[in-house]
Amino acid sequence: MPVLEDMAARLYDWKRYWVPRDGSFAFDFEGFLAAPSSDGGWSWHKTDVVGFDELAAKPCLVLLGEPGIGKSIALGNARKHVIGTRPSARVLFRNLGEYGDEGRLIEEIFQSREFAAWSSAGGELHVFLDSFDECLLRLDTVAALLADRLKRIESVDGLFFRITSRTAEWRTGLEEAMQQKWGEESVKVYELAPLTKQQVQVAVAANTPHVNKFMREVIDREVVSFAIKPLTLDLLLRIWKTGGGSLPPTQREIYERGCLELCAESNPDRQTPRLRHELSAEHRLAVASQIAAATIFCKRLAIWIGLKPSH
Repeated sequence: MPVLEDMAARLYDWKRYWVPRDGSFAFDFEGFLAAPSSDGGWSWHKTDVVGFDELAAKPCLVLLGEPGIGKSIALGNARKHVIGTRPSARVLFRNLGEYGDEGRLIEEIFQSREFAAWSSAGGELHVFLDSFDECLLRLDTVAALLADRLKRIESVDGLFFRITSRTAEWRTGLEEAMQQKWGEESVKVYELAPLTKQQVQVAVAANTPHVNKFMREVIDREVVSFAIKPLTLDLLLRIWKTGGGSLPPTQREIYERGCLELCAESNPDRQTPRLRHELSAEHRLAVASQIAAATIFCKRLAIWIGLKPSH
């Protein structure tokens, strides 16, 4: 997928909400997430959503979410929350998506300066591990590796451990290892909830002065389900801008335009005369459509483009 000029790279004044894995949340009449009554939501909505400030004291957190829901930004905000409220705490952040070597992963997490200082001097160490699902190692391998290293820690007193992953890629074996180390009551699993209407409006206002018109078209076109996820909200805003301040009139056209935006080349390093032979966005969409159709009708999850195995 091309690199998106997405709003996941931007910071908005959002208080994101988390919901327990076995909890529930509600949508308002227009399809946006209903905020809890403590933050101005309607009290008759049953919801278990909470802000990260209500989770910060929990020793071990597994933070899950769908692709494009904004987990990395939310984790970054959680890290800032700790730095701002607990100045004496040590903070260690690592993006697991950057690791393809077991030795380097162990060295830069469990043998890091922050870990060594906490082990010798005590106090608090807040470990933030982002993108478990994007690790370049096999997920079962990295899960087993992290579980083994956590089990070796003599005491977890003062150790606050947070890890993010796509919901479908999370490994319960690692979760069980955490429970064995911290205790079941100290390990909590939460999923990142969609956006509220107010959060969407904040993002829209940062991109266009026509907030009311944009919101009205989103609701009228029945694409609120796109607007409540950061990645696809950014896609709607891009379609809005390229459309001269209006969304296409139907869901089908909006979806097609969105797919074309995803297929458009947005990496400036590739936009050189040397690479002009590359496919256009329209051609890429046609290829992607055929691949999608093949996987659906052939009941396959992926297509192998490597060498044919010899027997």
